Parts: sequence; structure tokens; C-alpha cells
Amino acid sequence: MKTYIALLRGINVSGKNCIKMQELSQLVSSLGFQSVKTYIQSGNVLFQSEIDNDLHTKLSAAIYKTFQLQIDVLVFSVDEIREIINQNPFPAHNSSALYYTFFRGELSKDASEQLNSKKADNEDYEFGANVLYFNFGNGYAKTKLSTNFVENKLKVIATTRNSKTMNTLLEMSNSL
Repeated sequence: MKTYIALLRGINVSGKNCIKMQELSQLVSSLGFQSVKTYIQSGNVLFQSEIDNDLHTKLSAAIYKTFQLQIDVLVFSVDEIREIINQNPFPAHNSSALYYTFFRGELSKDASEQLNSKKADNEDYEFGANVLYFNFGNGYAKTKLSTNFVENKLKVIATTRNSKTMNTLLEMSNSL
């Protein structure tokens, strides 16, 4: 059985797309996934499954059927998450300025150009496999390189998590 981390896009933000984590956990368990755990209200779910294909589609469809919410879900194996964290190009892995924007889809050819058009002088980014590593000098709240910007300009489905959340999810996966 393989361990996965599902990252839900845009739930429980400013009173929109509200899903209680207990209800989400019950839903994921009802799909036959095992050892289900959630972390904070932003839609992070750890689970184990023998199924390894189209997990994002299965979860999105179940969320729509249960909560009538169209939520994009990105699913990664724990090994993929560990590799993403290990490949972090920025030295301060636990920095409050470090964010991971996970995406599904092909980046546009002018992705760097698009990001550079809004990047502040104290911000930096690097491309990884299905992730953009961001180092936001003033934090995520002040950047113009938001998840919405990445989705709209780079034409991908994306969701963003901070370094603390990603490290905690990885630690939680050790207890499954």
C-alpha cells in the first residue's frame, strides 16, 4: 500500500468552499482509502491506497458529489513530496518565506517571462518537477505571484503550501 498526500485547491478561504476536515476525512475513507488524516483547514489529506491512477479525479468527483463544490485536487506520493522538498534550491528549508506551488499541466513557454513580470526584487523562484519553489522576501501575503496569478498566466491548475505545512505533512506520513 502506498501513501499519498492530496492537496485541495482553494477550500476554506475567506468563507468560500467550506469543507470541515472531519467530513473530508470521512469522505476519503468512504472511497476505500485507508489511514486517512487531515492537516489544518486548507485541505491537506494523507491516505494510503493500493490504487495509484487518477486519484485526483476520484477525489474531485467525490467532493463534488458530496459537497457540490468543484475543487481541484493535486495528489502526490509521499516519495514525490520527499523528493520535492529535498530538491528545494533555497537554503532555508524551514524559512517562513519559502513556498511550494504545486501544479498540474504543462507550463507555457513564456512561464519565466510571466513570473518575472510580477516578481519583486526580494523574491526568487525556481522550477521543479510539478512544482514552483518560491522564496518570497516579504512573505506570501504581499507577493503578486499568487496561486491565482500562476494559474491564470501559466495555464495550469495550482495550489500553494508553505514550507512548514509541507514538512509537517511529510512528518505525519511517517506515522501512517
